[in-house]
Amino acid sequence: AKKPGEVAVKDGVKASVGGQVVSGGSATTPPAAGGGGGGGGGGTSNPGGGGNPNPGNPGGGTQQPSTYTITGTVKSETGDLLDGVMIIYLLESPEGIKAETVSVNRGSFSISLKEGKYLISGVLTSLENDDPSSYKWIDETFQVTASSNKRLALTAFKENFFPTILFPSDWIEEEEYALFLKNFDEEGPSYALLATKDKEDLSRYIKDGTYRLTFISARAGEVFIGDIEFEGITNLFVRVPQLTKGYVRVDGKMLDEAVLMYTDPKEDIKTVSIINGEFAVRFGYGTYTDVKVYFQHPILGEISRDLDDFSIINDGRELTFDVTGVKLQGSLVNEKGEKLNGKLEIFSMGNMRTIPVSNGVFAVDQLPEGVYSAIRYTDDKGSRYPIEGIITIGDRPETVELIQKLNVKGTFTKGGLPMDNLRLIIQEDYDYPMPLPVGGVAQAYVDNGNFAIYLPEGDYVIYDYVINDLEVQLSPPVRFKVEGESIHLPIELPAPNVTGKIYDMDGVSPLMFGSVHTYRLYPEFVPYRSSIVNGGYELYLPDGEYELSIESQQKNIFFMKPLKVIHGQPESNPLTNWTLPPLVDLNLALTGAVQSTNFRVSIGSNVNGGAYYYDVKDGKLSLHMEPGLYYIMGYQLENSLYSVRLTNPIPFQVPSGATITIPTVQQ
Repeated sequence: AKKPGEVAVKDGVKASVGGQVVSGGSATTPPAAGGGGGGGGGGTSNPGGGGNPNPGNPGGGTQQPSTYTITGTVKSETGDLLDGVMIIYLLESPEGIKAETVSVNRGSFSISLKEGKYLISGVLTSLENDDPSSYKWIDETFQVTASSNKRLALTAFKENFFPTILFPSDWIEEEEYALFLKNFDEEGPSYALLATKDKEDLSRYIKDGTYRLTFISARAGEVFIGDIEFEGITNLFVRVPQLTKGYVRVDGKMLDEAVLMYTDPKEDIKTVSIINGEFAVRFGYGTYTDVKVYFQHPILGEISRDLDDFSIINDGRELTFDVTGVKLQGSLVNEKGEKLNGKLEIFSMGNMRTIPVSNGVFAVDQLPEGVYSAIRYTDDKGSRYPIEGIITIGDRPETVELIQKLNVKGTFTKGGLPMDNLRLIIQEDYDYPMPLPVGGVAQAYVDNGNFAIYLPEGDYVIYDYVINDLEVQLSPPVRFKVEGESIHLPIELPAPNVTGKIYDMDGVSPLMFGSVHTYRLYPEFVPYRSSIVNGGYELYLPDGEYELSIESQQKNIFFMKPLKVIHGQPESNPLTNWTLPPLVDLNLALTGAVQSTNFRVSIGSNVNGGAYYYDVKDGKLSLHMEPGLYYIMGYQLENSLYSVRLTNPIPFQVPSGATITIPTVQQ
């Protein structure tokens, strides 16, 4: 039997069914309708008891399932006809495993069974005593259906497997234990043999084949013994191994609590608890692989370490594992000693790691060795700036104490009013006209007009800030120098003097995405930008001559108009209220030395002015353009780093809504 079943047993008869011993008169489950009481058998050497082989009368009121008469013969392995009681188990009943018994007279039997899958455990040839030799094993399964074979020819075998258990000197007697033999042939039978303090005989019949033998008990768990080849009569000494003691240390200290995980010689994954750095297991003989230890870290939670594979070839071995703890842990406080929250980013040559900081402490596991000379801290509100310090990671864990210092404090106002809930994007100032790295080297959160961060000595510039997830450019950019112990940086944005609204082609819907670019042409080239927010933009432009343009991530727009600011006011702003013009379809092609319909073309509105590049695909380009005179100023081939400016720009006229065919361009 594969698992315990419910069996009715006659008074005075003992039976062992699937590892549970029951006595006659103590069964609580009556026989199933249509059948007599059943005996045990199958899984152990104790024979099953006999029951009433005559089927009972079915009750009225409900239709009984169809039954079929099964007949057959039972002979011993020497060909003798047997007498006794045969035990049959219904294996796939909704109520669990059910037992039936049938008398065998002069080797013949007959029984009525309903449809299902059955196991014939064996035949009990005597009811007078508990002599194991009176039980002979059949171990055959068969299916009962309307079309199945209804006559069986069975052979019953006596014991051929006689195991002897050899217990080690440290064994503590247990109430029961078992041997489990798993057949390598998936179609063949496997066996579970149970022994108790009162019955230690585990002998039984085993079919020839190869089996994986496991010893099982409550204290020892499952102990792999080995793979056994059975053929004929087998006398086997099963040696239960001694306890193997082991120790796990982290950084030289015993682990308080942990779990050891490994793959045993059967390729099963097993776990064992580690208490105070120690464990004890009855390892079977063989090699154990994929060994890991899992333990809790106060900051990181559960972490693991790979351990060396090991082999058990004799008793008395001790296992010792030494592992390293987390590579880096430390604390982060401000100059007042207050614990901080947020995250750290540490950088070394080719490595970067982000480390959460909670309540002033942090830790990181499995950090590559190296010198981490750049440390950046981001607080809960989004300020991000460097932290003084160097972290060196070698082959041993490192503990550091970091202190947040603030040497740049300032205010940020606009039109005399404090700005709030935004982040200033700070970059190193390399004298470039436009910002370089995305996100900058630092970001300062502005709270009610105030901010404070740390920056190393050097020159810095603020081109823009982020508010409500929108990037807003400063005009003009703010440049400053950090030197000495600390600086105070007041940033006052003047009230914008160039504002306007930009609408989509319907003249009503505001343009949602894009930016207005301005370039001061005189007295020196200086760029200014303003994001378009819900169609609106605003700029502060000092006195000078400018060129206005519009950029959009979603639309191809050509707009290039001059603007002059005198005494702080624009003479006329062409973008005060501007509506996007219709799309103009241009047909373009390169001819001559290089012929192509996929390239970049630059278009301007003045032969002596600037130009913007646009992508031409399959000779087509669609642009939002106002009516007027324009010029093809140059082009750039695909996958080329160089652009060509035409000596003689090619003019073309855009009447409103017209499709213009541009003459071929020749270098």
